[in-house]
Amino acid sequence: MEIKTRIYYEENFLPTKRCRKEETRKLEKETIINVKEMLDKDIPIAFIIKSHSWEGDDFIPMNIEIRTYNGKLYQIKRFSEVACGAKGNMPIEYLKRMLTNGSNYCYENPKWNDESSIVTSSNFEKLKKQSQSKADNYFIFNGCVWKECDEPRYVINTFGLGHNHGGTGMFVEQYYNSNIPKSSYFTALQRKEAIEYADKVASVRGDTNDVGKFNSADDIIVLLPEAVKCNPAIEAGDGDPFINNIESMINKTESSGEAAILTMAMGLQNFRR
Repeated sequence: MEIKTRIYYEENFLPTKRCRKEETRKLEKETIINVKEMLDKDIPIAFIIKSHSWEGDDFIPMNIEIRTYNGKLYQIKRFSEVACGAKGNMPIEYLKRMLTNGSNYCYENPKWNDESSIVTSSNFEKLKKQSQSKADNYFIFNGCVWKECDEPRYVINTFGLGHNHGGTGMFVEQYYNSNIPKSSYFTALQRKEAIEYADKVASVRGDTNDVGKFNSADDIIVLLPEAVKCNPAIEAGDGDPFINNIESMINKTESSGEAAILTMAMGLQNFRR
């Protein structure tokens, strides 16, 4: 698909052939950027994430398709990702705005003369290549803009001071959080292991209200097992040391009140260091 967008670029010039000092003017030009249009047979569905998402003020269930093409993963770009409070999928027309490049203003240097001035250089082609490179991360399918994305995985996260203050949760994410240790991540093929680990974490930290509820957590349906490539044990980190110490302490307490006092003491000790 050809997308018309605008490039705001700089052009250096000599006012006349006798001049030695270059001048600059800032211009804009409409140009064509190519975005791939795909057929269903070329982009098989690798995963379906059964999750929930905010659409404006509504928290709604969603089935998110993730398709594969040339060894990479793609999903539909949501309008809310680029426009606060927007709902639904991002319109193709909005991609035109995203591919616009340059300083976004013009300045016609009065020393420019259409007949006598000589252009010495321009960054138009460089900016156009940048826009095309950005467009290469997208394709169009079924009237929607699909963006390159990361592989979905399960993560077990904890909140609050334990003992049902905050709680334990199991989620689907597409990135690693440096604050969370590798032991809390599981691949899309490890849902059973993730649930067992979530139950264990919730039980140890006293989140009894959460034990046994993770079967209804967000799910990843794997349609192409060969697309599962992430390896949390190697790719994820060890988590934040201070948070890890807090969690270890919570696991040894009898109440959220006790955990609160010890957390404040640990925080003060950490601050003094």
